[in-house]
Amino acid sequence: MATHGSWLELTYEDYVHFPDDGRRHELIDGDHSATGSPNTRHQLISVNLARTLGGFVFDHDLGELFFAPFDVVLSPIDVVQPDLLSLRNEHLDRLTEAHLRGAPDLVVEIVSESTRGRDEVAKRHLYARHGVSEYWIVDPVTETVKVYRLEGGATTCESPSSRSRPAIPSTLHSSPDSLSPSASCSADFVESSRFRPDRALKARAATRGPAPARPRARAAGSSGSPSARPASPGRGPSAAGG
Repeated sequence: MATHGSWLELTYEDYVHFPDDGRRHELIDGDHSATGSPNTRHQLISVNLARTLGGFVFDHDLGELFFAPFDVVLSPIDVVQPDLLSLRNEHLDRLTEAHLRGAPDLVVEIVSESTRGRDEVAKRHLYARHGVSEYWIVDPVTETVKVYRLEGGATTCESPSSRSRPAIPSTLHSSPDSLSPSASCSADFVESSRFRPDRALKARAATRGPAPARPRARAAGSSGSPSARPASPGRGPSAAGG
């Protein structure tokens, strides 16, 4: 712990002594913050993303996927717990028994009203400064995902691309050299794309064509016809709460 005037700069040594109270404790530039448990929508989004990203990472043997609570120690005064993060195989040596020491290749944060400013400003700058290759900001309210990437050559960053939907983070399937942060990119991200998951799903459904029509079940007791099959347990309105 260091004192700067009236401000205390906390370190990882202080962080490990924070209470295990169910809140997410983080340090950014030595400044402590704590947030409460996520709500239901946040958790549903987190699970869906973990299922999708995890399936791709593990099916292609690309690395590992982790989700909060899991400490990421970027520096002695920067300790965060991203909602989701992924690490490529060539960077697995950054893992310790207790935490990740160093930058993940991909970070995903699901914003809430209490974390929006922190996720969109403070963490964006923090992750860029420490060399996180790709940063997703998921907004449940607007149902959008902002994708920020560190890219480019020796001195300049690429302009934002026109991708409408990054199905899988390019960080996970591109060569490491093409994702090396340049000097001009090291302080901030370029917004690579923004997409709406709902529109992406509609577009994907459109490319598959209309679903085949299902035959109507005949009424029970009709001559020569089977009875309609009852609904599966847990699928009816009562199981969904109305």
